[in-house]
Amino acid sequence: MCANLARVQPIVVSNGWQVFPGSMAQAVVSPPLVALLLLGLLIVPWVLVAVYGGLRAGRRNDVAPWACGYGYSPTMSVSASSFDQPVKVSFQPFYWIRTLVDKPFRVIIKISHVALGTIIKFEPVVEKVVTIPTVRVIETAGQWIQALQMGDIRVYCLYIIATLAILLIVIFGGSGL
Repeated sequence: MCANLARVQPIVVSNGWQVFPGSMAQAVVSPPLVALLLLGLLIVPWVLVAVYGGLRAGRRNDVAPWACGYGYSPTMSVSASSFDQPVKVSFQPFYWIRTLVDKPFRVIIKISHVALGTIIKFEPVVEKVVTIPTVRVIETAGQWIQALQMGDIRVYCLYIIATLAILLIVIFGGSGL
């Protein structure tokens, strides 16, 4: 099948191996040559490392950088701002707009942090003064109401009649009848 794709007749080299050459004269595979090439691929990098400095080739040197005869200082180094400076000058109005818009947001953020700190300090006071007493009153009222519930329909009818009597006394008792 491969012979049909290359449109060349296969040449049997040895024991079933086939080579599809561009021309018949070049179809030679030399096992010793292949072995030498593979060995060379393993040995040549080691030889190059040994010739060009061994394991010291990639190490850093801790020496002062060359500064044209002057004492070196970190301010002499090239930074990103030196490349950015022309762009910054060209787009200065846009940076001004950003700083103009940025200031109110910084003030809002500062105010929100102060408000959050105040709320965090005030929250335990509200809990102690309002929430806990309210929960206690509701729980106590619930226990009283639960004590009134006997589960007997006759007692419930008595409650209804007593409530109606109290309401009639309150409503008509004040009118002078």
